[in-house]
Amino acid sequence: MQSLNLKGSLIIILLILSSIGAAFYGGLKQRRDVQISYISQAEILEMETSRMQAEAINNRQLFFGKPEQAIKIIESIQRLESIGNNIILLSEDKIYGKGVKSISKAVHARILEELKND
Repeated sequence: MQSLNLKGSLIIILLILSSIGAAFYGGLKQRRDVQISYISQAEILEMETSRMQAEAINNRQLFFGKPEQAIKIIESIQRLESIGNNIILLSEDKIYGKGVKSISKAVHARILEELKND
């Protein structure tokens, strides 16, 4: 259980650092055609907790025991898909705003898919 908390804390720290970097890197210049999306740490962890609870008790591991790889996948998605007028932010929780949308559910599905194929 303590290992799960340590891995969760590691995910939180890395997501925070990544979101700070994304804010500086993106410049966040407001233009009419800019699409702002976000990946929420809280939403990802909530979906992962639900997934783990559905698993047998002896198989319950955060991101199949590969949280570091999950973080790398999240950072990769954010970096590769934040191009042109498409800005993807990493956040601790929800972001509210006109035209801002969460892509956390799709990112969680991609993480699971990539980790299962690994």
